[in-house]
Amino acid sequence: MLHFLLLSSLSACNTSGDPSVNNAATALSLEDVRTQVIPMEEPEVYSIRSLGAPAIAQVELWYLDLDEDGFGDGAEAVIAQVGPQGYVLDAGDCDDGDPGVRPGEIDDCDGVDTNCDGVVDEGGTRWLDEDGDGFGGLPVASCALGQGLTEWPGDCDDHNADLSPGNTEVCNGLDENCDRLIDDGADCGCDARSLTDGGSLLVCDAPTPWQEAADFCAARGYELATIFNGPDNMLFRSIAATHDQGDWWMGLFEADGSWQWVDQSAVVYTDWMNAQPEEIGGPRCGALSADPRNVGSWRVESCEQARSFLCVAG
Repeated sequence: MLHFLLLSSLSACNTSGDPSVNNAATALSLEDVRTQVIPMEEPEVYSIRSLGAPAIAQVELWYLDLDEDGFGDGAEAVIAQVGPQGYVLDAGDCDDGDPGVRPGEIDDCDGVDTNCDGVVDEGGTRWLDEDGDGFGGLPVASCALGQGLTEWPGDCDDHNADLSPGNTEVCNGLDENCDRLIDDGADCGCDARSLTDGGSLLVCDAPTPWQEAADFCAARGYELATIFNGPDNMLFRSIAATHDQGDWWMGLFEADGSWQWVDQSAVVYTDWMNAQPEEIGGPRCGALSADPRNVGSWRVESCEQARSFLCVAG
């Protein structure tokens, strides 16, 4: 268009046939030519919508989901803007009659491709059964059985065949049925209490001399109570007080002029009453007072005295 306007302008300047006029036209500056160029307007662009044409609706593939597990059968699909009843957008269900079979499930040892990835039982787990009691402790990524593997977990001690789920509890300071409670339901001859640290306390309120009490505890897999800190001391006092607010044997005794615990651990905490431990003559043992009115709770008594006692296991 620029070339057309330029030629028109030049010819328009030469109407007389005079060569001088042609020279004058030839002498037009570029700026003179630009003033004669008619600017072109941008053409208006019309969209389909601006012309009143209907918009094209978005449609998708919807898959029949018979078992309502959120995944449909890829072979049963319809094209629609809104899915019909019973259809979903996600395909990949390899068994649309079983809601437990769909993508994303754990593919355990059941002989079924539970997660629909084309591989059977690749996520299966068995448990290592080292003591041969039929229950395992450590998980193994396998679906094989035999050769020390079992399908049943829950063994709390895989080196002791007497400790496994389902066993009957007996009074021995052990957790036979692996329920994390020691001697729960067992006949210990005393009141058994589970402790928050996983141990067990026997509250034996039959008055007994110290050594006999120690032997009673040991025969059941327990020991006379050892106390390492104030919270344990307060706990044992409060439990004992539910039976009797008198004095209770604990595992503290004197040997070779020094105080020791029956389990041979060091005495790092004490709660002696005023003027204790006193000299009384003869073997001395430590008793725990369950009377909350006492500022201190430990006193010395003759080991031959008969007292209630506390046994601890775990």
